[in-house]
Amino acid sequence: MTVNRVRVATVALSLMVSLAACGSDGDDKESTAAATAPSTANAASAPGSSSPAGAESIAASSPAVAATAEASSAAPVSSAAPAPAGGTTCDLLTAAEVATAIGAKVVKAVPTVQPLGAKQCVWANDTVPVKTYSLSITRTEDLPEAMRGAGQSATTLYEGSKNLFPGAQPLPGYGDEATIAKSTIMARKGDVFISASTFFGTSDEAIAALKSLTKQAIDQL
Repeated sequence: MTVNRVRVATVALSLMVSLAACGSDGDDKESTAAATAPSTANAASAPGSSSPAGAESIAASSPAVAATAEASSAAPVSSAAPAPAGGTTCDLLTAAEVATAIGAKVVKAVPTVQPLGAKQCVWANDTVPVKTYSLSITRTEDLPEAMRGAGQSATTLYEGSKNLFPGAQPLPGYGDEATIAKSTIMARKGDVFISASTFFGTSDEAIAALKSLTKQAIDQL
């Protein structure tokens, strides 16, 4: 039972990593940003281990609150390690490509490596309205050893992430399998779990940009 609880918590937090720095609006509550602390990964130690906070509390009705509380005492995340295509996740798309898709000049692309192994990049403008595109890539081999030992993989992360979005719809043509829920796309290609999101609403324009950029990135993996 502990293993199942750990899987729920780690899947929830892995998905939220991809939404870091994206925020939320009235039409997109499910894209709330959340940081994850390194101590969360320790909760995925061998089956039978336990955490004082409990995996249930992390995957409860307000997981973002719990994750953010832990993150307040965590050390800053490191810069991104090489992405599948070499360099960082930011190298999968150019600033010009993102700018064209979101309809705003991109002034920064910030790469990070999150505690659970996700390599993320967030592209953003510096004007109002704020427009960002976040892309997170998690390979099975990059997951903490304890998580892999508990049976976690790109496949389990993808399958579990769909449960966080009851209204998610299949999205053919994006890797081996994919779903979309409002302004978030979750996909799997081989042993890579991909999560992408935007923060400028759920208009046709925003969703078109999300789909276009994510498809382009996945095709390069």
